[in-house]
Amino acid sequence: PIEDMVSLESYDSEGPVTPETDDSTEGKIRAIKPPGEADFQTIKLISNGAYGAVYLVRHLETRQRFAMKKINKQNLILRNQIQQAFVERDILTFAENPFVVSMFCSFETRRHLCMVMEYVEGGDCAR
Repeated sequence: PIEDMVSLESYDSEGPVTPETDDSTEGKIRAIKPPGEADFQTIKLISNGAYGAVYLVRHLETRQRFAMKKINKQNLILRNQIQQAFVERDILTFAENPFVVSMFCSFETRRHLCMVMEYVEGGDCAR
């Protein structure tokens, strides 16, 4: 059952997440609240696909609009495509190309891997 699924962090190629420091705190570690689904308001469904869905969302604190891709973790595991999801996340995070949307953040819920990306109006390249 989905409740027994392990966290996908064990499949991630990156090392452990470490808190950022700020020079103004004289070396003290600054607490950073990890992003989560509760930080966003869903506005509408943009598209639905085999791996999950993409939603237009609004960040509650900044009021910025983003595209949130929610990928069902059970589907990733069943299709043996966990590593592919992390590769996609890494490409979106580090690519500096005007034709590739930027990644804002990514996080997990109990059932989904969520990637919050730049929202570009006007549809995808196929439209």
